[in-house]
Amino acid sequence: MPTEREKIFFHEGLGFDARSQLTKPGTLRVALNVLCNEDGIVRAHNTKMTNTTVGAGASKGTSNWESPRIFNFKAINTTKLYGVTGIFRFRDRLMVMDQTSANVGRLLQRSATSDGDFTAMHTGMTTDKAPIFKVYKDFVMIRDGTNVNMMDASGNCYNAIMANPTAGPSGAAGAGGNPSGVYKLYYTYFITFPNGMTYETGLSPASADVTVTSQQISWTGIGTMTSPARGTSTAPTIIRRLYRGPGTGGSLAEVYYVGQIADNTTTTYTDNVSDATLQGQGTCDSEDYGPLTTGHFHEFHFGRYYWIDKTNDYKLYYSEPAAGTSAATNAVILPIGTPTTNWIDIRVAGVGDQKPTGLIDIGGYLYIALEHTWLKKYGETPSSWSLKKTYAQHGIIAPHTLDYCPQAGGVIYLTKTPDGRLGLAIFDGSSSEMITSPKFDGFFQTFTSDYYTWSYLKDYTWGKMIGNYYYLNLRTVTVSGGTPYHSTKTLCFDFTRFPDLRLTQITNVGLNYGRDGPICVTQGNTDTRPFMVYYGQLHYTSDVYTYVYRSTLYSDDELNNYATLVNSPEVYVMTHRLTGGDPARLKRLKRLKYSLRNYDYLNKKLSLMILLNYDTNRGAPPGDLDAVNYYTGYSNGLLTPDFDAIKISGDGDYYQVFDAFPPTAVCYDYTIFVSSSTTYGADSDIQDIEIYGPWEMEFDYIE
Repeated sequence: MPTEREKIFFHEGLGFDARSQLTKPGTLRVALNVLCNEDGIVRAHNTKMTNTTVGAGASKGTSNWESPRIFNFKAINTTKLYGVTGIFRFRDRLMVMDQTSANVGRLLQRSATSDGDFTAMHTGMTTDKAPIFKVYKDFVMIRDGTNVNMMDASGNCYNAIMANPTAGPSGAAGAGGNPSGVYKLYYTYFITFPNGMTYETGLSPASADVTVTSQQISWTGIGTMTSPARGTSTAPTIIRRLYRGPGTGGSLAEVYYVGQIADNTTTTYTDNVSDATLQGQGTCDSEDYGPLTTGHFHEFHFGRYYWIDKTNDYKLYYSEPAAGTSAATNAVILPIGTPTTNWIDIRVAGVGDQKPTGLIDIGGYLYIALEHTWLKKYGETPSSWSLKKTYAQHGIIAPHTLDYCPQAGGVIYLTKTPDGRLGLAIFDGSSSEMITSPKFDGFFQTFTSDYYTWSYLKDYTWGKMIGNYYYLNLRTVTVSGGTPYHSTKTLCFDFTRFPDLRLTQITNVGLNYGRDGPICVTQGNTDTRPFMVYYGQLHYTSDVYTYVYRSTLYSDDELNNYATLVNSPEVYVMTHRLTGGDPARLKRLKRLKYSLRNYDYLNKKLSLMILLNYDTNRGAPPGDLDAVNYYTGYSNGLLTPDFDAIKISGDGDYYQVFDAFPPTAVCYDYTIFVSSSTTYGADSDIQDIEIYGPWEMEFDYIE
């Protein structure tokens, strides 16, 4: 009989939407620390191709070598942190929140232009959520469910819940003067922050009636404000603004501005302003403002600040816009002043018992994410506002996975359907689509087991778009056997060919195994560093001290001494069950043609295992290396004696041949497994790999 041949591809990434023998060619069972962004090539995740030729110092023989340029991670801090729950870079300031297992947190910061330890700005916080950061002009607003802080680009941190004065002033008739009438007296705190932004609180309680007849008014009991500055932050400048309104039977129509005390210590004032002058000085714009309330989800939209209240999560609060006397004044007003009546009941949109899970501004509209759908706010002013349901059928289950995805024309996030399926969805402002179903349903099903704690998945799972890739750090903790367990892999979804979505997994991306936490992506400051990626470590079940990592680009000197570089995790690639086109016919394997390139190919070799009649759906969850560990316990598993792997290496895109198949190489199907791990027989310190497809297996049918 003529020899049969089967082409073997590797570049489709993970896939679990069919029986293993029937999956699309190129679909993988295991794809760890690789990217599949180019048809016909699988390469190590931290490899980005360049034209750089590496010198002899790297010991790569005589061939040119195309080396990694990104995802070399280095720790920023020397003094370790608690589990990192949030990272955000604002201009040249890096902000971090960490948290102990007892929900005690700290807000820290340092310069983002160099490395070093962080300075704690707010300590001893009771916090129950990972933080959400939102920018308004020169401030970042930070909410963690319990605290509301704001930080500027210099690292100054302030309590954003700034209370109104709690005690009213007193007034009495003084010497002869201009005022005549019955009045009530008020004052506010006016705060100017070091970055020039300003905020004025609401009015103090009113004084008792003050009656004067052509007499000055002597003010006493004017309160002082406790500085909102946190830690070592520069204190803002605080002054008091004074106001006078109508008393019982008084003739004034409004509460008018009197003057100010240009410090935060003086408690008395002499008021000699006539009613006519008073009315020309303007009214109090912050008359009915109250302080912010606690809550987690927040957003700035068209000059107002919105947030979901923590205690009553059906209330969407909104602030008043800047209302200064000039454009210049409005430009520096921090618009967080909010009357207590400024809220919308989201239940009027008919959402039932669904809880809000996010707020975001998309295309000039404010959207409210719920557990199973989205709401859209219509109208420009409160009197014309309305909340309406969209056509979306997929809400957000994990708020920190929400990010913009331009490749898909919407926002991306982790969702959970009413029937319990977990996956990624895209919302375009009108409707939603679950883009990971059905291809990755089998994979995500692993994380919907009863053994996993949903609160960890919801509150401590992060997702972020980095270029064409969406990285998802699933935070799941199983209580099986009483031992907490963190997922050890970051999922990497490749949108290069969207809607063709390709998935691989990443371990140890610059971090310790199993502790990947929040991700931050930001623009860099030079042409050679077009962006920066930050990772934080999280180990939420115990107070394991951790680091923050940042990516760096390799310099030319580093490339010319590539052997000194670290942070290249081991590579694992495993196909589904290959059948030669007929899963029901018995085959005898004869020859394998393969093509690859690996670092230091003259001295370092990869391992190749060929697994016969291997049930890839048994013994381990999808994508897990336990798939190999489970199988290699069987005596008929490997073709080589004593479970030793076949050693292979290569330095270019050309074919090599393995033909030492024993007579026992008989199977209905076979599985290819390639690894750079010494656990599976590879040599140590293999840094980078490229596998070129297709490979080709030659075999004979056995009648």
